[in-house]
Amino acid sequence: MHKPIFFYTIFLVLTLLCQGCKNETTGTLYGVVTDSRTGEPVKEANVELSSAGLQTLTGADGWYQFSEVKSGEYKMVVTKRGYNSSEKSGILIEEGPVRCDLQLESIPSFEYGGHSYMVAPNADDVMTLADANSYCQGLTQCGFSDWRLPTKAELEQMYINKDQIGDFLNKVYWSSSYSSTQNAVDLYYVIHFLNGNVMEANPGSKLRVRPIRLDH
Repeated sequence: MHKPIFFYTIFLVLTLLCQGCKNETTGTLYGVVTDSRTGEPVKEANVELSSAGLQTLTGADGWYQFSEVKSGEYKMVVTKRGYNSSEKSGILIEEGPVRCDLQLESIPSFEYGGHSYMVAPNADDVMTLADANSYCQGLTQCGFSDWRLPTKAELEQMYINKDQIGDFLNKVYWSSSYSSTQNAVDLYYVIHFLNGNVMEANPGSKLRVRPIRLDH
């Protein structure tokens, strides 16, 4: 007697489930990734919708696209070697296209001796020379892990190009170059970025750190 009711109930549940599947909306997310300094498109940047497990690379024109993205709110992260990563949260995907453009900030650099050097951001705190070296060795920035303290000559070039590089403090910065020995203590060259004065410092002094790496 109850079998028709049971089968009707099962049929109704399956029908509702199928209708729910058919009614699930999707959208398209697209946009362009550009260099914040030049405005030029950034090719082969990795674009990831972290909460959806989707990722793609930008084309030569900086454009990317995700098709048939389930409706919802997403966070997008863009990365590329040589650039600081960029991210944007709260991207709402509904039925239809959604455009989201992002900019990447390239790492500052300078030219010296026929080579190009990349410059990492200032360390958060002052350090002894030993701590400064350890900090540089452990630094992973923009996909690179070969950061180091600049030599005296490199640090002098950094001061000459400080406006181009940007974000220097008017403080004293470590170099890795040995200067002299006084009272059985090895001293190292440092430069004050307020005026460019070259000085000597005890390795135990706590000074600023701006790591560099040889780009090519």
